[in-house]
Amino acid sequence: MARQSKKIEAIWNARLTGKSGDSDEVYQEFFDKAAKEWEIFCARYMDLDCFLLLDFIPKASTALRTDSLAEKAEKQATADLNFWKEKLDKKSLSAGDKERLQSLRKDLRKKLVVYHPDKTDKNSDYPELIKVLTSLNTLINNCLAAITFTEVPADQPAELSNVMETHSSKGAIIPYSPLPGQNTAHEADRETVINFYQQWLVGVEKYLLRENAELVAAFYTDLDKLYRQLYAASIDSSNNTAVLQQEKNRIVLFAGLTEIVQNASAYRVSCSAWTALVEVLSAAGDEHVANYVKFAQCFFSQPWLTKKPYSELSAEDIAKNDALLKLMMNIIKTAYVAPDFLQFTERFTQAVYSYFWNHFSNIKYIEEVFARDPNVTKLLMCHTNKADIADILNLLSNLDGDSEVRVVQLLSYLEENAAALEKTPHVIMPLFSICLAPNQEGLSYLPAPDCLSEVSAVGQGDFWYFLSRRLAISQADCEELIRLLNSQTKDSAFLEKSFRPLVNLPAHVPLSYINEHLKFVQGRNASKYCENSIIAVKEAGDALNSFLSQQGIIPPAVEYTIVVAPDKKALYNAYLNCFESMSPKQNHMFFSLLAKYSNIPHEIQLILAENFANKKINCLALLENSFLLFNDIRELSQANQTKLRDIFLEILNADPEEIEPCLKQMRAFVSCIKNAKVVNSDILGHLLKQWEKLSHDPQCYSTVLEILKQIDSYIQKYPSAKAFMLEYVDSITGRNVSELGYDLQLLKVSNDAKVNSGILGYLLKQWKDLSQDPQWYSTVLKILEQIDSYTQKYPTEKEYMLSYLDSIANRSRHRLEGDLAFFKDSNALKDKKIPEKAIVTLREDYFKINTPSIEALPQAFAVLCEANQLANNKNYADYFSDFSTKNQGKRQQIMQYLHHGLLNLGDSFSDKCWRYYLDLMKKQLGSIPDKISKDYQARLSVTHCFQRLMSVTRELATLARSPFAAADNSVDNAPTNAEFLTQRQQYIASQRARYSSFWFTNKLRKEQANNFFDALESLDSEDSADSIDRVYLFSFKQILQTQRDILQSDSDVYKNKSKIHNKKGYSRLYDITVQMFLRTAHDCLKNDQVSLDTKNNLNDLLQEQLAFQIKILHERLSEHAKLKALAEKMPIADEWLPGSVELKALKHFIKDQYDNVPKHLRYLLENINNLTQLKDDVPLQRTLHRGHA
Repeated sequence: MARQSKKIEAIWNARLTGKSGDSDEVYQEFFDKAAKEWEIFCARYMDLDCFLLLDFIPKASTALRTDSLAEKAEKQATADLNFWKEKLDKKSLSAGDKERLQSLRKDLRKKLVVYHPDKTDKNSDYPELIKVLTSLNTLINNCLAAITFTEVPADQPAELSNVMETHSSKGAIIPYSPLPGQNTAHEADRETVINFYQQWLVGVEKYLLRENAELVAAFYTDLDKLYRQLYAASIDSSNNTAVLQQEKNRIVLFAGLTEIVQNASAYRVSCSAWTALVEVLSAAGDEHVANYVKFAQCFFSQPWLTKKPYSELSAEDIAKNDALLKLMMNIIKTAYVAPDFLQFTERFTQAVYSYFWNHFSNIKYIEEVFARDPNVTKLLMCHTNKADIADILNLLSNLDGDSEVRVVQLLSYLEENAAALEKTPHVIMPLFSICLAPNQEGLSYLPAPDCLSEVSAVGQGDFWYFLSRRLAISQADCEELIRLLNSQTKDSAFLEKSFRPLVNLPAHVPLSYINEHLKFVQGRNASKYCENSIIAVKEAGDALNSFLSQQGIIPPAVEYTIVVAPDKKALYNAYLNCFESMSPKQNHMFFSLLAKYSNIPHEIQLILAENFANKKINCLALLENSFLLFNDIRELSQANQTKLRDIFLEILNADPEEIEPCLKQMRAFVSCIKNAKVVNSDILGHLLKQWEKLSHDPQCYSTVLEILKQIDSYIQKYPSAKAFMLEYVDSITGRNVSELGYDLQLLKVSNDAKVNSGILGYLLKQWKDLSQDPQWYSTVLKILEQIDSYTQKYPTEKEYMLSYLDSIANRSRHRLEGDLAFFKDSNALKDKKIPEKAIVTLREDYFKINTPSIEALPQAFAVLCEANQLANNKNYADYFSDFSTKNQGKRQQIMQYLHHGLLNLGDSFSDKCWRYYLDLMKKQLGSIPDKISKDYQARLSVTHCFQRLMSVTRELATLARSPFAAADNSVDNAPTNAEFLTQRQQYIASQRARYSSFWFTNKLRKEQANNFFDALESLDSEDSADSIDRVYLFSFKQILQTQRDILQSDSDVYKNKSKIHNKKGYSRLYDITVQMFLRTAHDCLKNDQVSLDTKNNLNDLLQEQLAFQIKILHERLSEHAKLKALAEKMPIADEWLPGSVELKALKHFIKDQYDNVPKHLRYLLENINNLTQLKDDVPLQRTLHRGHA
């Protein structure tokens, strides 16, 4: 329907803005377009009325295609004929059928006119349709004759009623043209009406967000009804109002609406809400039309309506705006008080938006309160501010299904006492609180608004506010209090010193309690007695409220409503019962003390309250001692609390004369435990099991508690002894004072002992699990001796050593020997400046390994000392200035330990080493030739590049090996970026272009080149392109694979004697791959984002390539060649590692046999030479014969 609405708007726009004036030509053009659009809609939606526009199409229009509608008209007429004939025959017609028959007859007559032979085209004839329509007309007249006729209501002319029925189809367009014989909008107000429609269309186009289909659909809800209502508002429709007055009202109405629709807020409500608004405004009458329009303008001028951007607006927001507007209209229809209503509108809408917009609910109750009775509406409109409205809405929004009876009570009271409340408006808000406060039990009694005699309106409000703070109100208690107050003379002294303090008494103090302690006695001191009793009740009430608020039973601050949390209602009633059972003085003392010891459980507090009320606890000091005792108990463990709590409750249930001494004895015992600082709750728990057996002799108390203190200290030092010590505590009641003294001395000696005593403590727990191997036990004792020195030297390791010793029984002898070696070496370090964190890091890594290399420990500590010396002296140049420095070996070890996380001398030292090392690698790698030519110097530069490259990769391979054991050297791969991929693609493209520029390349080599470059370029679009490491690794593998393919294909050609190409021992494509490999390897090794694992893989790939080169050479040498015998050793991979005897022998053999190798195989020798470059190697002093491939 959103699309349909847009088309309707477009038609209106064409009608209203197409031409100036209201000529018939404009109407003709408009209705022609409307008829065409309507025909399309009717074809799509079969339930629409095809003949809807017959009333409005001018006679000269040919837009309505009657010939295509004849069949539909005949079918509909036949159906109507059968329906009404059956009703007439069965005599089931009723008075309610009259309007339907009249409407049907009207439609029938229009169709008879359209399809009459005189009106139709000469070539068109509809005899069957005319016959059915005539029969139906006769039947309708007979049906109407059978019904008792009634006149059309005076407030709606028959003609207009029929028009409205005619346009009952959804989405019908209501034209502005007059009906035959009826004078509609006159010249005086026509411009106002048209201006409104134009501004409406402009506003819709400007403010409605068309992209949000849901929002558009919500906005256009009941659009057809809005157009009907606007049409009805634009014509003379009342016989009781003069035509000129109707014109004046229309001008006021549409001028006001025009002003509204120029604001964005007008489009924040739906067409349904607009329909209701126009209906209310147009029905306002002469007296209120201007005021009602002002209300609408006031509503839509609220800034909160447009506070939310339209792009964030939702259908839910439209619905809430609709609901609020309709609610305000219901209120205005109920009663209107000028100018209070405009202020009320602002206050009400702002209160709703500010406080309840996200949960705007219970509108039914809000309407019942604000829009049911005119007198109540006027009362609330004139005597509530924004805060009052917010409080009322808050009360109404929190009502549930069980609150109906309280709402009924409130509404009845408001309606019956509206006049009295006008005189005492201060009663209104307390009244709402009394009736609607949540969590009430039953209904509260409501006295008369002016129930107190000789008291001002403000005083009446204060009294009602006083009542609202002690719910629910009993009728007997309330009437008794009113009787007491009305019995007094209301002089200024009474009002100031008695009445005002009374109505300001704290909340939650029951009326019955106040009545009981508020005694008005006769005599000279009566006033003073009353004042003192109110003061006493106030102090008791303040103590009660303070405690209840502290416990979260009531909110800390209230205004009108006194809310009790639903889950705390039972607790609230329990404390209120305690309150009523004590005098004000007792209540003040007890609840003040409760607030001081608020962490004690409610169960205990209520028991103490009962004992205090019935005088079993007969003084405040004993009550506070009880609180202190229970507080001491709460500081112990949960298990111990349970035991002592049971003992405590048994004492409270004892006879009154036994309670005080037992409580004192128990508090003395608990205080001794607390003061002895026995922090181990398990120890105390074992002692409390024997509470009944304990001697209460002070000396025994003192010795036992001192023993517990020593046991706690011993267990803290030697946790493994805990089980043994607890067994000892379980038997402590069987030992006499002398034996306890001996035990105490023994524990003191054990606590004062150093390592030797500690050995037994640590091993005691694992005694049954200890190995019986003497060597194992001897090693453990040596470790414990070393640990003492180790923890003194490195204090932060004490905590780890405790956990280490707790599990020492699980360690093998070999593992313990490794541990002992570590402790010995670390204790033997003479360098006092080595940071403790470096030792801790080394220990953590060493202890993680199941079978660490003990032989590697001396070297590890040597590297640590060397690195520490470097960090202190800062002589980094001695290690990182030159690749082949005399400290190269030390540098390799330092970087190796840094890489594996074994060397922790701070981030600054690590960062500097890695920065200098990366710079050194870049310097060592140097530059690479842009291209490889066949002159000697170019080939020599390639050899030098390989020499530098091999030196770097071999050193990186050393770094990758873990000093202690195999370790995971991988790091998180750095992600690729656009700049990296762009530079890489440009370089690949340049090398492809370079090869394409070569002449005389054969088909096989071209195919190899294309496959090579395509594979490199495709890497960037594959999964491998997600990290720089993978791109480098796959690039290396692709380059080396291409080299293998070139060599392998040349080898295959060599075997096939019929082919003569690729036999010259040289390939320009191979040279390009060599140059690209060097370039990529340099970039990889210089890139600090690439992991060491990836760089180390480069060394492995070079070794694999060397093996392949030797394999090809072996295959292509003749059987009698001397070099072939040495090349046969190739499968033994370890023999070709850098520094191996075989590798050196191979290099010397190649150098000596260079001239004996066929020319087309010498490039293989050059490749092998490059891949076996050592630090002191001299390049081959030959220049290879160059060919083309």
